[in-house]
Amino acid sequence: MPPERRPGDFVTVCEEILVIDLQNNRSETVQQILKACQEFGLFQVINHGVSEKMMADIRVLYDEFFNMPIEDKLGLYAKTYGKGCTLHTSGVNYAKEKVHFWKDTLKHDCHPLEEHNLSWPDKPARYREEVGRCVIEVRKMGFKILNLIGEALGLNEGYFDRVSQEQYMPVHLYPQCPDPSLAMGIDDHADPNIITFLQQDQYGLQIQKRWEMDGS
Repeated sequence: MPPERRPGDFVTVCEEILVIDLQNNRSETVQQILKACQEFGLFQVINHGVSEKMMADIRVLYDEFFNMPIEDKLGLYAKTYGKGCTLHTSGVNYAKEKVHFWKDTLKHDCHPLEEHNLSWPDKPARYREEVGRCVIEVRKMGFKILNLIGEALGLNEGYFDRVSQEQYMPVHLYPQCPDPSLAMGIDDHADPNIITFLQQDQYGLQIQKRWEMDGS
C-alpha cells in the first residue's frame, strides 16, 4: 500500500467499548445498548446465545477450508463480488486494482437457508451442516439485539421483523505477511446493512467515529 493508505500509528486506541451481557436485567440492557449506539455505534455482547464451542468449531472449519488444495476451491472463485457463493482474493475487482489487499474472502448468502445452502462449499464435508446451524443461531441473536434496539428507540414490538430478511456471511482470511507494515488486509468501508456481527481472531480492526450526536 502507498504510505497515505496505510493505517500508521495515528489511530487512538479505545479501551471503552461497552460490553453488554444479554442475560442481565432487560431494562438495564436496553439502556446500555441505547448509550452504545448513540455514542459509538459499536459494542461487544456476551452471553448472546451462540455457544463458545460453536464459534470455536466454525473457526476450525474455515481454517480447513482455506487450507484445502486450490483445486478444491477453483469452482468458487469469482471475478466480481456478486450474489451467491463466491471466493475472491483482495477486493471486488482484482484485475482493476492498482494495489491488492492481503486477504482472501469467502462470501455467501444465508437466508432463507434452504434457498442458499446448496450453493455453499461441499468441502470440508461437514461445511453445510455446521455453518447452517451457526447462521440460524446468529440470526436468533441478531433479532434479539435488534428488538432491544427497537425497545430503546420506543418502536413497536417486532418492528424489525419487517426489515429485509437477507443475511449473508463474509469470511476473511489474512495470511501471514512477510512485512505487515506495507500491507492492508481490507480497505476503509461502511457496511451497507442494518447490523453487522464480527467474530475475529486476528486483531487490527479500526473503527472511525465520524461525528458526535448533537441531539438534533
